[in-house]
Amino acid sequence: MNITGTQAQSESKVMELLEQVEGYLARTGMRASTFGRIAVADPRFVQDLRGGREPRQKVQQRICEFILEECKLRDDATRFSEPL
Repeated sequence: MNITGTQAQSESKVMELLEQVEGYLARTGMRASTFGRIAVADPRFVQDLRGGREPRQKVQQRICEFILEECKLRDDATRFSEPL
């Protein structure tokens, strides 16, 4: 099977997205189905991603924005709860 440069680049982006999602899940303790439901209204999203699903660019962007926003909120919450 011959993989074109574009296909390889797309697979690389999907793998990077999966690594970001897995890292987020590990840091937060959130279940994969909960993440999918909240981020993209699809409780099977992470399971499908693990199985090789290649989400469209718009969905990939939405996931990245969700993770970034959630990390900002969690960081702010952590700072707020730290003792003075």
